[in-house]
Amino acid sequence: MPDHYGEIYRMQFYLLGPNGEPVKESRMQTHQEFLTGRFKRFVLRTDLIEQSARVWTCFCPWSEMMDPPVFLTHLSAPGVDKIFTSPTWQDAQDKHRRVSDKARRVLPLTPLPGSP
Repeated sequence: MPDHYGEIYRMQFYLLGPNGEPVKESRMQTHQEFLTGRFKRFVLRTDLIEQSARVWTCFCPWSEMMDPPVFLTHLSAPGVDKIFTSPTWQDAQDKHRRVSDKARRVLPLTPLPGSP
């Protein structure tokens, strides 16, 4: 199927093996079962309430045929919306921890209701 620029875009679907390694999957039903089941094992979420921020990490279960699959770590806070990529589940877990720790250190605290 061509994209907006007329280039042919082919998607490759992935699921994750027991240790978090990406595995190509050609059967749509198997891919769908992964997304509604085991996928949840590979999601991290940290809520930084004092900074009104959230960090979450998950596997991107599809990519263009020529691109390797990636894990995404997303930092969302007032005025901040950043996405980082990692090639492996182990790297993604480490990146999630580092992004959460840094956000906790550098993002300003959210004023409490009624504070000046």
